[in-house]
Amino acid sequence: MPTKSISLIVLALAAAVAVCAREAGAQPPDEETAGAKRLSFFNEKLTFGFTAGATLTPDTGSGYAGTGEATVGRVINGEFADSGATWVLYRRRDSIRPLLGAFAETKLTRNFSLQANVLFRTLGSKTDFIYPDYDASFPHQDATTDLWEIPILFKYRFGGSKVRPFLGAGPSFRIQNATPPAGWLPMSRYGAAAALGIDIPFGRRWTITPQVNYTRWAADARRWGIRNQVQALIGFSF
Repeated sequence: MPTKSISLIVLALAAAVAVCAREAGAQPPDEETAGAKRLSFFNEKLTFGFTAGATLTPDTGSGYAGTGEATVGRVINGEFADSGATWVLYRRRDSIRPLLGAFAETKLTRNFSLQANVLFRTLGSKTDFIYPDYDASFPHQDATTDLWEIPILFKYRFGGSKVRPFLGAGPSFRIQNATPPAGWLPMSRYGAAAALGIDIPFGRRWTITPQVNYTRWAADARRWGIRNQVQALIGFSF
């Protein structure tokens, strides 16, 4: 999906949230959500919010990724390595990266709901060039690309009190925010997601939701990426 199209979708969603929030200002709070304001949309109850957090697992594993020969000579440990010097490419685990997003949730029954999330984050890969003949190593330029993660969760809330834990599960998708896509980075396009969290009312209009997401991604073409991903999030809904 082109970057311009994604930007238009995000702007349209933000505008819809602003309009609905203004129109719902006089509505009484929903008792079942401990005062979290609900918005009426197509005769359904919708909750909007935003979320922030971080990935707790790296995007790529560590290990050797192949060998090759240098195309340009360089000085290594005081000696000149000609263009035929052999190097080994080694992958390192990437650092933990933050993420930001927004979500919309509709109530299906008293305990069941459907939530669509749009999360923005950066996927990265770190590599080193190792020259065994010279006992030397050089860091390679880190590779990164921005992407959108879109988990769609069917959620079940337990109990009827104001503070309600929940479980969620559903498909998850990824779209690169790059033209053309960065094909040299390991990235599968879809996976299965699960979530565990708790809704905590805050004041009359807000709900705070600490949450942990787990995603099992499909294998990428190069099999570099770590398929099991864990994210820690905190959401704010109104």
